[in-house]
Amino acid sequence: MKDIKVTVVTPTFNRYDLLARAIKSVLAQTHSNLEMIIVDDNPAGSEARIKTKEVIDEINDGRVIYLENEKNSGPSISRNNGIARATGEYITFLDDDDEYMETKVEEQLSFMIENDLDLCFCDGAIFTPDGRLLQQRKKNLPLGLDKTALMKKHLIDHLTGTNKMMFRASFLHTIGGFDNVAAAEEYYLTEKAINAGAKIGNIDHPLTRTIMHSGKHITTSNTKIVTENELFNSKKKYFSILTRKEIRQVKVRHYATLAFAHLKCRHYFKCIFSCITGMLVSPAEFIRVAMQNRKKI
Repeated sequence: MKDIKVTVVTPTFNRYDLLARAIKSVLAQTHSNLEMIIVDDNPAGSEARIKTKEVIDEINDGRVIYLENEKNSGPSISRNNGIARATGEYITFLDDDDEYMETKVEEQLSFMIENDLDLCFCDGAIFTPDGRLLQQRKKNLPLGLDKTALMKKHLIDHLTGTNKMMFRASFLHTIGGFDNVAAAEEYYLTEKAINAGAKIGNIDHPLTRTIMHSGKHITTSNTKIVTENELFNSKKKYFSILTRKEIRQVKVRHYATLAFAHLKCRHYFKCIFSCITGMLVSPAEFIRVAMQNRKKI
């Protein structure tokens, strides 16, 4: 396994102050045969691009490869640019404001080889900047599920996010990488993988750390509201494979997500409306999902 190279792709935009932590967590991996491709999505000549280069120069490790986008292109295109440059047999991802636990790459790679997987997830944990654990969620994803069972699981629970993915590189190239969407790109990528017949598994303990910092997140903008509505409309084409209970679960997740997105945007009436709509679908399920989302704030 030591002979197998793994590529870590990290797009970065205006987070040079956090990027070094992400890079160091990759370079500290117990599996050392890796490359980390940093895709700089900052505008050419900007202070953020200059400082991003300074961070990488200061770390000075040959395994870190620096790419520049010609223009600000967003995370999907940035990740695809990194995928195109990757030389690893397996490809995984890391956001510029998060970090890996030190055995993440080794454990996922070993698990994928042992089970001949095209795509592997792991569980993750969410922390405050001072190290306090906020949330740890499990996917409860057994091996050997067929395409329909995987799609049901994905529609209801979302088999994501990006930091937790590791792909067989050849399979990722076959399905074409990320779609160019404003948000939820990891959801659509997983949907494509399932539809392409991917063999998928999950490591049922956390190997990534998501840090809830005070910087800008997409969930603080109106973009989240638009993309959440688009995502829900996309899911409707699969309602024929779901039971009534499962459809209720999908709807509740949608309205709970909308409620918090409207709250963060100070759309208080729309937040209340989303809460009421979700409660009408399933009061108990809405409260459960809302409490889970609340821990992320």
